[in-house]
Amino acid sequence: EQIKFYIQNGKSFMLHGQSGIGKTRRIEEADPDFVSIVLRNGILPEEVIGKTIYPNNDKTRGGIWVPPAWYVQLCEKCELEPEKKHVLFIDEITNVKPSEQSLVFHLVLNNSIGSNIGKLPDNVVVVAAGNSKEESEAAFNMPEPLFRRFDGHIYLDLDVKQWLEWGSEPSGKGEDRLKIHPLVANFVGTYGNQVFYSSYDSEEPPKFAIDPR
Repeated sequence: EQIKFYIQNGKSFMLHGQSGIGKTRRIEEADPDFVSIVLRNGILPEEVIGKTIYPNNDKTRGGIWVPPAWYVQLCEKCELEPEKKHVLFIDEITNVKPSEQSLVFHLVLNNSIGSNIGKLPDNVVVVAAGNSKEESEAAFNMPEPLFRRFDGHIYLDLDVKQWLEWGSEPSGKGEDRLKIHPLVANFVGTYGNQVFYSSYDSEEPPKFAIDPR
């Protein structure tokens, strides 16, 4: 309900939670047609902010900005459905170094790629997702200005009962299918947390890992 409220009212927000808890799935359910930027260490800047080209290699004149693929796709969707709120989903935002996080500063702060380029359509809602350092050894701290700029922060906790209630809903894929197969739901309902999520230790990696996926 919180996610739907923020999206319907055009408010940016960030989802926090452990890996596998369903952050991306929740956005997919709210906007099945969302456009995403999946950050990774070493990502090329032009994948996020586009690039400037200079015809005939003449850098003495103004270059031509070439937008990234996600921006073109997003603008097309927004133009086709101007009455609908479209989600720009920035995933893994805390799992990259600050230098990569800085690529999306302007998107979150000013709803644009840069000062004079790449303004987001008015019906775009910026949503991000990431882990805290306590939840993932791969996570980095988020700079305070970026954290504060989101209109809201939603923290997802592990809850077997809620997960089973969610899993008992229709999947929307026909044939009366549920989101979670009843045999799986019964198994998790019987054994609870011990089969729902397992901890991870990078010093002594386990032989297997369990999460809600």
